Amino acid sequence: MRTILFLVRKEFLQIFRDRTTVFQIFLIPVVQLLVLSNAATFDVKQVAMMVVDEDRTTVSAGLVQRLEGGRQFRVLRYEPTDAGVDHALLDRDVTAVLPPAEVERAFDLDEQLRHVDHIFDRVFQEVPA
Repeated sequence: MRTILFLVRKEFLQIFRDRTTVFQIFLIPVVQLLVLSNAATFDVKQVAMMVVDEDRTTVSAGLVQRLEGGRQFRVLRYEPTDAGVDHALLDRDVTAVLPPAEVERAFDLDEQLRHVDHIFDRVFQEVPA
């Protein structure tokens, strides 16, 4: 343990003896944090989106309208089928695809609750009373 403390003390003395080394150790990372902090954000801004609306219901239209209203997503293309999805993504025309197929059923609370009730019924049937 004494040897390790001696080595740590020696290294600190070596570092603080030279002003250039102190500059490199402390100032350069601070400058990098200040300059690069804006480059590394997770904010979603202006995502070019393609909508494949196979459902064609008011729920899917409302979902797309809500996404466009937030100003983070721009709908560039509407397609009735998913035929051009791969081509659009590979050509980098769009960066996201929203396929609202059966969206109305996914947001249907009654359907979801019936599914949960069915699961509970099966679980409680298997438990002996």
